[in-house]
Amino acid sequence: MNLKKGNLVKVLTGKDKNKSGEIIEIINTLNKAKVKGINIVKKHLKATKEKKGGIISKENFIHLSNLMIVENKIVQLKIYTFIHLCIIIIPLLIFLIGINLTILLNGEFAQMLSIFASLVFTVLLLSQKQNKTIKI
Repeated sequence: MNLKKGNLVKVLTGKDKNKSGEIIEIINTLNKAKVKGINIVKKHLKATKEKKGGIISKENFIHLSNLMIVENKIVQLKIYTFIHLCIIIIPLLIFLIGINLTILLNGEFAQMLSIFASLVFTVLLLSQKQNKTIKI
């Protein structure tokens, strides 16, 4: 299983069954992970000069076999940035090529190409502002 820090997972067994949370720490050699808000234990701390003693609640490790991946944020982010770059760069390149052809050839086709690319570019930017998230 390729679980990484930041992935959203669901607990399959134990006292926190069917709860979900984000992985905050992972130890691959022991096949264990800490999940935010899952497997909370009470820890007794001894008083020291710097810190006051007492009982604190903290997340404990849970075995990876008891977790199921729900959403992979890293893959989602990579796909989003790739699509976002394609939407912006491709029409921009067409627009720049159209401008260069217009300067070099003084042709109507090149002018039409640059106008078309600029229109596509603005429409894609406006649609991109409305659709902010892409889910897998």
